[in-house]
Amino acid sequence: MKYYLIFALFLFGCETMPSKPTIVEVPVKDTCKITKPQKPDMPSDKLKKEDTLDDKVKAVLAEIERRKDYENQLETAIGECQ
Repeated sequence: MKYYLIFALFLFGCETMPSKPTIVEVPVKDTCKITKPQKPDMPSDKLKKEDTLDDKVKAVLAEIERRKDYENQLETAIGECQ
């Protein structure tokens, strides 16, 4: 019986306490607004089954260069946000 009385006092005591709002100021990082570079058209996507081996090699080598440029553009865009 004692425990019920103590429990009831705790409940009523918490209810009568005035509640104060707590203001917490947290710094928020500003959103980064960059434009995503457009993905280039890759030469290997336009290859046909009938193309020669030389044409396929040229297309793959050109694609490597385009991918490098595209990756550099992406890294530059990401670097602006950091």
